[in-house]
Amino acid sequence: TVESTLEHALATHKKLKSSIPVPPPRNKFFRVLGEKGYRAATAYYKRRTLPYKVKTKLRKALKK
Repeated sequence: TVESTLEHALATHKKLKSSIPVPPPRNKFFRVLGEKGYRAATAYYKRRTLPYKVKTKLRKALKK
């Protein structure tokens, strides 16, 4: 544990003063979640992530 002052913490940790911006896909994820359910929302999210895209492209390349 490291002790610090509030002033030092606020000066060195910008996230204590403001929130991070909302990622653009977040609103669509929650809209799909409300309309179509959890599986549809997670399927939408998976399609948008880089690891999923890489995995999908590798699978396609290996099948050829």
